[in-house]
Amino acid sequence: MKTKRIFFIAAFMLCISAVSAQIDLADKFSKNKDITKVIMSKTLLSMASGMNMNGVNTKAIGDKLDRLEVFSSEKAEGVKLIKTEMNKVDKDKLYEVLMSVNEGDENVVFYAQKGVGGFFKDLIIYTTEANECTVVRLVGNFSLEDLQGVMGNK
Repeated sequence: MKTKRIFFIAAFMLCISAVSAQIDLADKFSKNKDITKVIMSKTLLSMASGMNMNGVNTKAIGDKLDRLEVFSSEKAEGVKLIKTEMNKVDKDKLYEVLMSVNEGDENVVFYAQKGVGGFFKDLIIYTTEANECTVVRLVGNFSLEDLQGVMGNK
């Protein structure tokens, strides 16, 4: 009986740590007036899922997203905070670098956190330029093919 109880407690703690392992950039950036924030809920994303905006086909992924977050800053304090938080993501073992592109002052890094069955549950696109940072974060349950469909590559 004690073995079952210990196993149950260990499994419960593992589940809690997996849930809390996902970073919450919105909380980290919400109080900083130097960072522009756009956060779209699942409801709004599903309403926009039939739209085609400037060549981006949102129908391909809209129903699979739970949340879309965009954080951007051109101000020194905001840029510093974004870079600090993204350095933590870079060192975090939960996120894998899918791709990194450097061209002059401009850097783009794609980070992913995989979920069950090879699907992504968190994708972060981090871009930096000389005096500007932008983070786009997609949270949900989607595949690489879904992302290709958004860009019209499928």
